[in-house]
Amino acid sequence: AVQYSVGQKARSDAEPCNTASTRPDIISLHIDAAHIQSISRVLRRKPLLWDNLVANDYDLRRVYCGPYAHRDNEIRDLIAGVLLNPNNEFAANFVPIMTLGEFASHANYSAVQAYETAITKWVPSFRAAEGAQGPTRDDVKLLADSFYLPHELGERGRALLACVTSVVRGASDRAEDAEKLSRICDDIVRLFDRITRMQERDLMFALFPYIWELREESDLLRPFCAWLARGQPRGARFHPETNHLVHTYRGGLVASLQQLVKMHPDGTFSPSEEEQ
Repeated sequence: AVQYSVGQKARSDAEPCNTASTRPDIISLHIDAAHIQSISRVLRRKPLLWDNLVANDYDLRRVYCGPYAHRDNEIRDLIAGVLLNPNNEFAANFVPIMTLGEFASHANYSAVQAYETAITKWVPSFRAAEGAQGPTRDDVKLLADSFYLPHELGERGRALLACVTSVVRGASDRAEDAEKLSRICDDIVRLFDRITRMQERDLMFALFPYIWELREESDLLRPFCAWLARGQPRGARFHPETNHLVHTYRGGLVASLQQLVKMHPDGTFSPSEEEQ
C-alpha cells in the first residue's frame, strides 16, 4: 500500500533514488528480477534497493561477515542503486561491502569467488602486535564462515554444526565426527587467542563478543560430544569440568525466557517441554 501511494503521488519526473524498497521481506533470502520489475511497475520508476542483508541491529548476538549474495545479477539494470544496511560494528563490514562493490561492477558476479577474494584482502587488517602470532587466512575464513549470513552458515560453520548434529543424534559415525569436532574446536580456540593479540583493536573489539561466545560453546561441546560418542545410557547427564556453571553460563532473564519456548524450523513456537 505504501509503495502504491508513493508511485501514484510522486512526480513522474522525480529522480529514481527518491524511492526505496526492502521487500519481499525485511531481510530477504533472495531478490530476483521479477520482484524488482513488479515494484518498478507500481512506483513507475527504478527503485533504490534498501537491502538489510547484513544488518544485525535486530539481534545483538549475531554479526555477518559473509558476501553480498542471493541477489540475481539481472537486477543491476533494474534498480537505481543499492543501499546496504551494514552491521552495527563498522569494522565487521569489510567483506559485505567489498563484495557488494564486485556485484555492482561485474555482470558475471559470483558470490563464492568474490567472498574468497575479499577474505584474502581482509587478512592484513588482522596483523598482530609485535612479537605475537596474528590470525592467518585460514583463521579469518573460519571467522567469516561461522558468522556468515542471516539465513545460512559458511562452509566451516556448516561442518561444525554437522559434526555436533551427528553426535547428538547418535549417527553411526558419531565417534569419527566427535574427532572432527575436536579439531574444529582447536581451530576456534586458536582463532580466539590470535584475535586477542591483534594490533587493530577496533576490529578486535568489534568481533570479540561473538568469538568469545563461539569459544565458550566449543569448550563445552568438545567434552560433551566425546562423552556422548562413548555411548551413554538413556537419561544420562553430562557434568562438565569447565566453568559452564548454572546461572552464569547461558544465564539471565532473556536466556531463561527463551528456554521456555521452542522455535521450530517452520517459524512456529511451542512450549519447550512439549513432546515433539
